[in-house]
Amino acid sequence: MRYSCEKCKKKFEFRDIIYYCPYCGNGLAQSDKAEEEKAKREAEEAAKREAEEAAKREAAEKAKREAAQKASGESESRKAARKDGASEDPLAKIAEQLTAKLAQEVQTELKNAEKETKPEKAEKSAEKSAEAKEPAQKAEPERKRPPRAAGGAAPGRELKLKKKYSAMVSGCVDTINDIACAKVNAIMPGGSLSQYVSNVELIRQSVSSRTALSRIEGFLDTLDNVILTMKENTKENAESRLKAAVNDIDELVRELHSLTGRSYESGKLMHTAESAQIEQTCTKKDIQVLYKQVIGAYQKYKRCVNQNGMDAVFPSNLHGSNVLSFSDEYDDDMAQAELDRVEFLNINDAIEYMKENNERKYWGMMNEDYVPHVDVFWRGLEELCSCIDHQVAVKFDEFLLCIDTETATTLENDIMSPKFVVDDAKIAKASEFQKKLSEEYQKVINRKKNGEDFYR
Repeated sequence: MRYSCEKCKKKFEFRDIIYYCPYCGNGLAQSDKAEEEKAKREAEEAAKREAEEAAKREAAEKAKREAAQKASGESESRKAARKDGASEDPLAKIAEQLTAKLAQEVQTELKNAEKETKPEKAEKSAEKSAEAKEPAQKAEPERKRPPRAAGGAAPGRELKLKKKYSAMVSGCVDTINDIACAKVNAIMPGGSLSQYVSNVELIRQSVSSRTALSRIEGFLDTLDNVILTMKENTKENAESRLKAAVNDIDELVRELHSLTGRSYESGKLMHTAESAQIEQTCTKKDIQVLYKQVIGAYQKYKRCVNQNGMDAVFPSNLHGSNVLSFSDEYDDDMAQAELDRVEFLNINDAIEYMKENNERKYWGMMNEDYVPHVDVFWRGLEELCSCIDHQVAVKFDEFLLCIDTETATTLENDIMSPKFVVDDAKIAKASEFQKKLSEEYQKVINRKKNGEDFYR
C-alpha cells in the first residue's frame, strides 16, 4: 500500500495500514483512504471466490444430469430390444432352460459331497499325499539323526549345561576358601580386642590437652576390662576352636565333592589342627604386670601434658609406630628416633623396659626434657595392646586355603568327562549349595564384625 507524507514529502509503500510516517512521525492523511481501499479489495476478492464456487457447483450439477439422462436412455432402449425380440428368438428360451438344469445338477453334487464324513476325507487326503511323496523318498537317501546325549538332552544343550555347572562348582570352591580364611582368622584371639587404632585416632582428634587426657584414661579403663575377661588357657582354647572350625569347613568340602560324585576323605584340608603351629606368646598374668607398668608411666605422662600442653600429647617418634604416623613431614630427628626405637623380643623385655624407665623421676618445670617420659608411656601402651591382640600366634605350614588348585582342577575334569551327565536337577542342587555358602560366609563376616564368639 502506497503512502505519501505531507510534512517530509516522502513516498513509501507499507504492507499494513499505518497512521503515522515512519520517517518524521507525522499523521498520514491518506490512511483513511487506504483503509477503504483495502476493505474494497477484500470485498471484491470474496465476491470473486463466491462466483467461482457457484460456477463449479453448476457445472457439477449439469454433468450429473447428463449422466442420468444417458443411463435412462440406454435402459429404455434395452427394454425395448428385449420386448421386440422375445417373440422372434426361440433359442434364447432353450438356452435359459439348459442353464437352469445344469445349475440344479451342480447343487445336487454339492449336497452329496457334504454327506462324506471327516475321517474319510482325511484318509483320502493322506493317501494322496503319501502317493505323491513316495517317488521323492525313494530317490532321496536316508538321513541318520545325530545320537542324543545321555539323559535325552541335545549335544549343544548338554555342553552348555556342563559349562554352567562347572562355573557354579568353581564359584563354590572360591566361597569355601573365603569362609575358611575368615573363620579361622576370626576365632583366633587378637586383631581387634584392644581397638588400638580407633582409640588413637580418637585421641588424635582432641582439640585440647584436657580432652586428650580424658580419652586416654577411658582407653586405659577399657583395656583393664579386656584383660579381666581374658582366658588363662588361651592356647588350649585356640586349639579346640581351630579344630571345631576345621570340622565345619571339612563338612562343606564333603558336600562340594558330592556335586561331582567324587568321594572325599575327612581330614584332607590343607590347614588342619595338626599342620598349624599354635604358640602362646604371653600369659594373662604377664599382661596384667605390663598393664600396671603402663599405668605408672601414665602418671608421669599426665604431669608432662598438664605442664606443656598439646606439645606433650604425642611421642617424638611418630613414624616409629605403625599407627602413630599422623604427620606427612619426616625430618632428621624423627629418623634418628626411629633408629633408637626399642624392639622387644617378648613381653618380659617390655616389662623390664617399663620398670627401668618408670624409676626415672620427672621434676616438673625444673626438668626441661619431658620427651623421654612421653615416649616411654606411648611405647608401653603400644606393646600392651600388641600383647592383648596377639596373645596366641598361629603359624600355618601351607598357604591358608581350604581347597588347592589341583583339587579344583580334578573336580572340573570330572564334570567335563563324557560319563558325567548334567541335568536341570543337578543345576538346581548346585544353586542351593551356592546359596547356602553365601549365607554362611555372610554370617561369619557379621559375627566377626560384631565381635561375637564362634565357639565358646
